[in-house]
Amino acid sequence: MRISALLTSVLGIAAMAAPAFAAPDHKTYPGYACQANNASIFYSSGRALNSLATGNDILCPVARDLTVPTQGIQSARVWVIDQDPAIGNVTCMLASRSSPTVGLHSFEIRRTPPGSSPIPQALSFGTLVPGGTPVLGDADDYYEVDCSVPGTAAPAVGFSGIVSYEINEN
Repeated sequence: MRISALLTSVLGIAAMAAPAFAAPDHKTYPGYACQANNASIFYSSGRALNSLATGNDILCPVARDLTVPTQGIQSARVWVIDQDPAIGNVTCMLASRSSPTVGLHSFEIRRTPPGSSPIPQALSFGTLVPGGTPVLGDADDYYEVDCSVPGTAAPAVGFSGIVSYEINEN
């Protein structure tokens, strides 16, 4: 009995002393987590849709869990619907910004191909490190997804907008 209690204690201490390895951190957000920058948007089935005849900026928050300056976003995907090719494409930017100054540190931009489709399309992003490089990273940086969504010339066709977005930190 005493040996098993001693063994349990030793194994518990060894487990606490073992280095923790950071596993990738995957998060998926619904489109309704996003907000319009200039005007209201229409929320439907978890999606953030632009119901206006004019373009609209839609901003989406990203929770940053890993705050070591050299860690950042390993990959990201924004699922969008582009229903009206006559006005323009959905264009999204994944960005790292500095909290105290709201300065843009690093970013990537992706846009939907020409044409329209009611089927969600994935805009894929690669690695994004706060500050643009591992050396310049700052634990106070934050991430955001900023999409420019075209208006809808023909509401009967459907609305363009954000379905969901996925973030993988490393």
